[in-house]
Amino acid sequence: MKKVIMMVGTSLFVNYLEHECDNTFKNHFEALKNRDSKYYENELRKVKYIKQKVCHWLRSLGLANINSASAEIKSLLKLEEQIRDDDFEVHLLSSDTILGKLAGEILETELVKLKGFEIKMHVISDLQVKDSKRFIKGMRNLIDEIFEIADEYWGNVIMNITGGYKASIPYLTILAQLNGCPIYYIFEDQDALIKVPNLPFSTEVIDWKDLYRNSEIIDQLQKGICDKEDHDKLVYSEFYKKYGVLVWEEPPMAELNPLGKIMWETCKSKFFEFHINSQSEQKYSNSQRLKDVISKKFWKEEIREGKTEYKNGHRVYDDGDNPIRIFYLIEDNTIKIYNIFDNHEEYERYLNNNPYREEDVESQKYELEIIKKEV
Repeated sequence: MKKVIMMVGTSLFVNYLEHECDNTFKNHFEALKNRDSKYYENELRKVKYIKQKVCHWLRSLGLANINSASAEIKSLLKLEEQIRDDDFEVHLLSSDTILGKLAGEILETELVKLKGFEIKMHVISDLQVKDSKRFIKGMRNLIDEIFEIADEYWGNVIMNITGGYKASIPYLTILAQLNGCPIYYIFEDQDALIKVPNLPFSTEVIDWKDLYRNSEIIDQLQKGICDKEDHDKLVYSEFYKKYGVLVWEEPPMAELNPLGKIMWETCKSKFFEFHINSQSEQKYSNSQRLKDVISKKFWKEEIREGKTEYKNGHRVYDDGDNPIRIFYLIEDNTIKIYNIFDNHEEYERYLNNNPYREEDVESQKYELEIIKKEV
């Protein structure tokens, strides 16, 4: 199943007004323009009127003519024609406005009725264009939402950048390019669906591992820097010299900008970090089988949890019909590996003779290990 991620704009309402002479609709539309979605319930009379009129108009067009209703609808139906061997799971991402939310709700209802698509609606908090600071925050929220939808697998993701705010297009294009998913676009007055080709720059130009090593300062930027001393440290840091382009600043405040958010979320999706003691690290370094299990399976939380058992007090990853066993603990969301085996006899000897003792395990010295995830 393909996950189609698409922004929702308000062209649906503009196109309705081009086809229908409806002064009440026009007045309601103008009154609701750019109003935050938190006022949605306060404007139900206007909302219901607009929804009723647009839904009736879409049904009157029927499947044969619904392409003319909006660029979002046209692009989605064109995508279905072009990609015939997969079902669609459509994710509609709307702005944090009454009209954005309303447009998404109408498309969700009518496309399910007309085409039976599986559709999920997402209102992106703070995504609006009245306030530039809120827009930046909204873009970060949008990026978070897209990464959550992709769930670290981009092979079945399609980015449709036809609708929504034009200011979001550069960021969505970069996000899609970095993660290797196709981008589609259609002009509202044209029928040709344009596919933007992927450029092979994500691994050749960017040193992801170097960026990942700066996780501490990036975490600080994600929370937001607010005082002069911390801002001065940032400005004179090696990170800033290399990656200042990823930072939004209004001194003494500084945060990751939307480009920084894209880069960091992409970076996190490529690498897995864990801590390992010296004894286990030596075994790990000398065993390709152990490396393969950690890079291909153990990093995935659902697999790791599904294969974890409690034995003699230990939390043990049991890889199944092979001798790979990993003894680990999770502390403050940090995974610490304190023993690891690819020999069954050694594993059983250790397990039987060493019941879990918290003080022994937690007192050991662990070193950070960063590996590339294999999907």
